[in-house]
Amino acid sequence: MRYWLEGPRAGQVEVFADLPGFPDNVRLSSGGGGGRFWVAIDCCRTAAQEVFAKRPWLRTLYFKLPLTMRTLGKMVSMRMHTLVALLDGEGDVVEVLEDRGGEVMRLVSEGRGVGRERWIGTVAHNHIATIPYPLEEQSSSSSSNVLGD
Repeated sequence: MRYWLEGPRAGQVEVFADLPGFPDNVRLSSGGGGGRFWVAIDCCRTAAQEVFAKRPWLRTLYFKLPLTMRTLGKMVSMRMHTLVALLDGEGDVVEVLEDRGGEVMRLVSEGRGVGRERWIGTVAHNHIATIPYPLEEQSSSSSSNVLGD
């Protein structure tokens, strides 16, 4: 969501980007400028998660169950994998870094640029992943890169 602080739209709220999962930290891109943002996304939304989003009381009850996160995830068919998207100032996707197999990192909570690397972190692990960026095998016609291949 975007909330306008000033100007003719001050006080208005609008959809900024329709994402395939739940954003979990937004960082201004250090390279490329132009108001671009790296967004870490817990991927990907399932029907059960949509129900929880609309009924917070049910989500609270669900997470109080005495089960491991892995078991809770399986109960709602959650596919855990990393997705970090680069968005422009209008909320359009510029690039996607994705690890569907969870080989590099699962349950991403932050993506950040440091020099010519992307650091990917999560609260679920005791380490961070670093990848070179831009990726060597990146083709000029694709805006999606698969990590871990």
